[in-house]
Amino acid sequence: MAELIKEKNQWDIRQDAEALRRLRVACEHAKKALSDQEETMVQIHVAGIESSALLTRAKLEELNQDMLDRVMGLVDGALMGTRSGWLTRPRDESRKDMVDEIVLIGGDARMPKLRQLVEDYFHGKWPNSRKGVEPEDAIVQGTVILSRPKAARYLEECFDYLYGKDDRGQPSFVFRTLD
Repeated sequence: MAELIKEKNQWDIRQDAEALRRLRVACEHAKKALSDQEETMVQIHVAGIESSALLTRAKLEELNQDMLDRVMGLVDGALMGTRSGWLTRPRDESRKDMVDEIVLIGGDARMPKLRQLVEDYFHGKWPNSRKGVEPEDAIVQGTVILSRPKAARYLEECFDYLYGKDDRGQPSFVFRTLD
């Protein structure tokens, strides 16, 4: 985006810390907008200079291709055990079908391209399909559960209320404690 602004306005935004901070904020807003739209304007106003550039979802995906490749490599390595030295095992594609639920976390989890890559990898299973699992909330919920294992058993009723039961009538979330 800094290059686009430099080409359009003959102004190197990277030399101005405040302008660069505002550009980062504007790009974050644009990234969120592109989760639902095909294109958006990235606009900043600094030191009397108004600058804007059109950003498309396709361009965002192109700019983030390295990140998308790394994420999918990590997913594959975690599932197949091919990338971790301590847990190596033969590649078995059927492991993908053993996964019940896919929960993407963090802001990039809303990126349509990432969601599509994950869905394709897991043979059509849609990530974060369970009602109430939001990418930002999943981190907090997991942290609470891991930080307080004894309290986790008391959260089951809350999670049953939020997420319901599975197709066998069992709780959607099962908490295990050390005692």
